[in-house]
Amino acid sequence: MQRHAPVLHDLVEETLRRVPASVAAEDLHAPGRVALAEAARSWAPDEDVAFADFARARIRVALVEALRSIDWSARGRRPRSSTPPALVGAARAAVAALPGDHREVIEGYFLHARSLPDLGDDLELDLPEVVALRNDALRSLRRTLAPVLAPTTPSHQPDDRAVGQSSSGSSGTGSPRTWNLR
Repeated sequence: MQRHAPVLHDLVEETLRRVPASVAAEDLHAPGRVALAEAARSWAPDEDVAFADFARARIRVALVEALRSIDWSARGRRPRSSTPPALVGAARAAVAALPGDHREVIEGYFLHARSLPDLGDDLELDLPEVVALRNDALRSLRRTLAPVLAPTTPSHQPDDRAVGQSSSGSSGTGSPRTWNLR
């Protein structure tokens, strides 16, 4: 696994160049290491895929999942300006309602900027277990906060025409309206 650590490092660095500076390298390295270890366990040498390529695909998926878990809401549901006080209060109540270990991971990671490995040491859990706790807690928080985060205005609904059809009914690829429906 050590031999393929540079693959992980390169993918993390590549990803960090494309995401906001608020994403910490450890947020990506930890799930990337888990993915690399899982790739090592599940790769079959008799397949026609080199281990580096197999691991690279697994790591990319893990990095995307990690970014999704960090992103607390879909773009359309994020507040456009400052965070409303009602949301702050709801978030605090939702975190307080989490089970003990889940709450410790969320508070330690997001409020106290502790690394997942450090939190794992405190909770006597290995890194995959801490990552799973964090992901479970974030899913729970998303479900709990969904009503507060839901937009108050109706979303845009495309008309009944099939995507890729122009107003004349023929398949169009160049019309701006066609592209907007995709």
